[in-house]
Amino acid sequence: MAAVGWLLMSRGPLPEAPQANLTDELTRLYEERARESVPRPDAVGWPPPLKREPIPENVVRLLFPNIGRGRLEYHPTLFQRVVPSLDTWDFLPEIAGGRYRLRTNSLGFRGEREPSSDRPDLRVIVTGASNVEGKCDDRDAAPALLEALLRKRLPQDDVEVLNAACAGYTFYNFLAILEQYANLQPDVFCLVAYGGNDFFGNLKFERWFERRLPPRYEPYGTAALEASDDDFLRQLVGVEVGQAAYYLNNPEGEQLSIDSACGATRDMARLCAERGIRLVCAYLPPPLVGQPAYLAEERRRALQLVGLEDGALEVSGRIADAWIEYCAQLGIDVIDLRPRFLEADERLYWKADIHINLAGQRVVADALCARIGAE
Repeated sequence: MAAVGWLLMSRGPLPEAPQANLTDELTRLYEERARESVPRPDAVGWPPPLKREPIPENVVRLLFPNIGRGRLEYHPTLFQRVVPSLDTWDFLPEIAGGRYRLRTNSLGFRGEREPSSDRPDLRVIVTGASNVEGKCDDRDAAPALLEALLRKRLPQDDVEVLNAACAGYTFYNFLAILEQYANLQPDVFCLVAYGGNDFFGNLKFERWFERRLPPRYEPYGTAALEASDDDFLRQLVGVEVGQAAYYLNNPEGEQLSIDSACGATRDMARLCAERGIRLVCAYLPPPLVGQPAYLAEERRRALQLVGLEDGALEVSGRIADAWIEYCAQLGIDVIDLRPRFLEADERLYWKADIHINLAGQRVVADALCARIGAE
């Protein structure tokens, strides 16, 4: 059976595909570390403490195989980030002109503007993965739209919203972003977590830090989906459908994804409380469960190709429910975007790409503005 892919090398990179066709070297390293595993004490509480340690650069490059291919670079604490001072174009047939511009500042944040040297009245750092980074021009990504909306809502304030999202990020990266840039003294740190693979992507780190064996890729494989000539379907290998197959092959992974996401969120909440930063979290649903009415045919075909029952996709909702409930227990301001996506009267995901489209970016920005701008 083919493994869930971080990349489909023959067809170019898949956005954010989290659990790579594990190379022989990475498999060997997982197995080697697993032999040195030390069981945790029984009474560690829940969620268990988030284990973290420096990861050698050669291992980071195995975990993030897109590093060094033009847009992403190795970083010792963030693991990877968008190359600073980047100015490039990416192609997307549904966008006017068939391409969009991606620029970054000296920190690797999306957009060429640097953080203001004079602290603004309201500074917001938004992080997430590729949906938040935006498959669109800089100005059309949700963080840029959020800044424009907040400026209208708070005309008396100087508002700055920084887009610190990066394709491939997981909760371990989100926590590292907060730690790395807390010195910017944001008033709000906003995390937009995507149910397609931000939780699922935790497992490559969790497996490394907890010294677990490599994952299993049978009996459910994604070879037929990888071979599809439909761009949208093929990209589902790295997110929603590949995720469902992975959890069926590795049932323990569902709870481990919840544990690690909640552990990272707890650590973010602690750091924000220490620094006087308001933490706002949002949950963004993946496409097949996010808008089942608009994507019914894609859902049917994808499940058929992988041999999954329709209920297999419900795993993302169970994980979302557990995380949102935990955020509420901690008193974190959390936004569940699922109702907004279900009620939308238009498609919020691209047709040839699995990411949210311009309308989807506006829905996210509106929801964040309503919450952040309310106080």
